[in-house]
Amino acid sequence: MNIKTVLLNRFSNNILIGSLLLSVGMLITRFIAFYREFLLVTDSSFMGLSDTLYIALIINDFLYFLLVGGVLGATFVPYYAKKIVINKVEAQRDSNIIFGYLLLLLGSLTVIVYLKPEMIFSLILKNEEVPEMLIHLTNALIPSWFLIVLNGFLLAIFNAHKKFYEYSLSLILNNILMLISILFFKNYIGIYSFPLGITVGNLAQFIFLILKGRIWGMKLIPTFKWNKEIFNLLVKSIPLTFFLGYYQISLILFQRYAFVNDGLVSSVKFSDKLIQVFFGVLIVSYITAVLPYLVESFIKVGNEFNKFFEDIIISVKTRILPIFLLLYFCSPQLINTMEFILNNSFNIQNLDQTFKVFSILFVFMSFAFILTRVYIVMNLNKFIVFFSCITLVISYFFYELELMNYMNTFLMSNLIYFLLLYSYLIFKKYITFTKRMYFSFIFLLFEFILIYLFTKCFGNFIIVIILIVIATLFYGYFFRKVMK
Repeated sequence: MNIKTVLLNRFSNNILIGSLLLSVGMLITRFIAFYREFLLVTDSSFMGLSDTLYIALIINDFLYFLLVGGVLGATFVPYYAKKIVINKVEAQRDSNIIFGYLLLLLGSLTVIVYLKPEMIFSLILKNEEVPEMLIHLTNALIPSWFLIVLNGFLLAIFNAHKKFYEYSLSLILNNILMLISILFFKNYIGIYSFPLGITVGNLAQFIFLILKGRIWGMKLIPTFKWNKEIFNLLVKSIPLTFFLGYYQISLILFQRYAFVNDGLVSSVKFSDKLIQVFFGVLIVSYITAVLPYLVESFIKVGNEFNKFFEDIIISVKTRILPIFLLLYFCSPQLINTMEFILNNSFNIQNLDQTFKVFSILFVFMSFAFILTRVYIVMNLNKFIVFFSCITLVISYFFYELELMNYMNTFLMSNLIYFLLLYSYLIFKKYITFTKRMYFSFIFLLFEFILIYLFTKCFGNFIIVIILIVIATLFYGYFFRKVMK
């Protein structure tokens, strides 16, 4: 057995274990988070305030998905993982320098919000009038900004060291304490129980990660020191930080135009949280576990990288297929089931149509998430920024000129972004579009059309579910076993 085969087998086994641990953690935390969102859009005491809270949470979401998922989760992990292999002392030193820079960045953001709040809100909202409630909620969320970014930094370190158990356990602790705090304080401080709960949960996670990190020798000491290598990394990462999570940026842009407090933002954000349950469990956990090995395969295995990447794509398709079909064809039944299980009714309208849109978005954002990580591994960061800018400019003009409704513009922008990312890799032959990949796409389209026709002809919920199960099992077996 040659060295390439040994490496690929080791990657597969370790990825399976790491992905399983992260999936369990993501599954629990995403469902807890989903129940929190369900509480927000069904509890009568929060009626009429959910849109405002979602707008206030834009900065939290921005920091998490772009800083944590961008420069820390995707840029810092490969850099730090390489440093650990080369020199552990330098890896520790560099992590402390980056930690110091993060504190400076968060401190500056806090000062701006307090001194020039109108500047921040002019970016978040198209309307000139800013609701007073929005200002108060944003100020209440400021402590959580620090904790979210610091936790993301610690999780990136844990990920690079492959400490997946502690990674997952900290996420569970965060969300459980967050929900308990909201449930306990909602009758006393109302909507402000959400900022309080978010802060309490993230504080508990931060303490947990610090204590666990010290056990295996992690020393987190903010260092404010000039380092040319770190400076170059940050300069290269700043544009990437803003554009790696394109989906989140497109969602922020959508909210900027859609916020008129009529429930549309709540409908979209609730659907987003539902998608994030599946996205976190099936995609983020898997790619998080894959990323260190993807870097190693690109460096050590060479020509086998395309085969490794192809296996990842097929695995992701198998994971997202049942969720996409279920949300698209069975959204009314899903809504009724959620209301029955949780014993409450939604205060927002048109959820079934929003679910359909987000089922398609789930596919685009899943593949875009993978492709951006491939771009980073191949050092093609500038193209992520370039394609994001192009798509954002197109979206901006569609919103301003109202060429289509807000939901369709939101969907269109994510489709364009995915196509640009994928087309460039194929055009430049960084990855090869093999016969196996070609047939997998054709087969997905065939399955969708078949189920669509059965739904139109019979309309039976049970038949649709059975078809989805059969389609998923057959797809997974055929393309992972027969056409391997």
